[in-house]
Amino acid sequence: MSIIATLLFSCKSTEKVTTAKKIRHMSCGRILKNVSANEPSYQTMAVKRVSVNVEAQGKSHSFRASYRIRRDSVIQINAQKATIPVGKLEITPDTFRAVYYIDREYYEGALNYLSKRLGMDIGFDMFEAIFTNQLFSFRNDPKDRDFRDFHCAIDDGMYRISSMKDRKLRKVIRKEEKLERYRNRFDEEHLIRQDIYVDPNRFVIRKLVFNDIDYNRTMSLDFSHFEMIDGRWFPEEIHLDYQGKESYKVKVKLSRISFDEPESFRFRIPSKYKQILLK
Repeated sequence: MSIIATLLFSCKSTEKVTTAKKIRHMSCGRILKNVSANEPSYQTMAVKRVSVNVEAQGKSHSFRASYRIRRDSVIQINAQKATIPVGKLEITPDTFRAVYYIDREYYEGALNYLSKRLGMDIGFDMFEAIFTNQLFSFRNDPKDRDFRDFHCAIDDGMYRISSMKDRKLRKVIRKEEKLERYRNRFDEEHLIRQDIYVDPNRFVIRKLVFNDIDYNRTMSLDFSHFEMIDGRWFPEEIHLDYQGKESYKVKVKLSRISFDEPESFRFRIPSKYKQILLK
C-alpha cells in the first residue's frame, strides 16, 4: 500500500486553485491563448472512478461510472448501480451507441439525434471539451474562428469571456427585430449566449454558462477541486445546473484520473440484445 500511495502522490499535487485578489485586464486573445496552453495534452484519457448524483423532480439518484477518451475519436462511458453494471455509452464524431443490460437492448443512431432531443446543436467536440475541461465554442465556425466577436470582462473574481455583451443581450431580448438580425449575422437557428469563466491564476476553466434565449433555458457547469495531474490542473468535481421547463442538478466527483496510459476501447454488444435504431 505504501508503494501505491507513493506512486499516486508523485504525479499528483493536492494544491487547490485559488482566486486572485487583484486581476489585471487582458485581451480575449491573450486569455484564450493562456487557457489553451494550460489544457491537458493527451492522446488518451481515463477516469476510473466517477460518482454521480442527480436531483430532479424532487428525487435524488446516485450511481457510479467510469469513462475513457481517445482524443478527437471516441468517448466511452460505463455506468453501474452499486456493484451491478447498468449500461454503457459510446460517442464518436458521427454516431452514438447505448447498451442497457437490464433490458437486454441497445440503441444506436447519428449523433445529431441527441442534438434534436436536447434542442441544441451539440457535437462531439462539446462532449469532449466538457469531459476534459477544455475550450470550445457553440458557434463551431467552419473558418476555425470560433471565438470571433467574443468579449472579455472581469466578473466574480475571474475573467469572463462572453459571446455577447451584457448591453447587447438586453437590447436583443427587448426587440424581436434585433434578435432576428443578430441571429442572421452569425447564421444561427436560435441564439445561445455562452459565458466562459477563467481562473486568473491558473488559466483553467472554472465555469461555463449557456443561456438559450429563444427557449428561455440555461445550463451552467462549475468545475472545482483542481488537482495537478501529470503537469496540468484538472478538476475533480463538476456541478451541472439546468433550468428550463424541467430543472435538474448533477454533481460529479472524479478520481483515479490518468493520461496516455494503455487503454482498451473495445465496445462489445451481446449478439442476443435487441437493436433499436434512432433517427
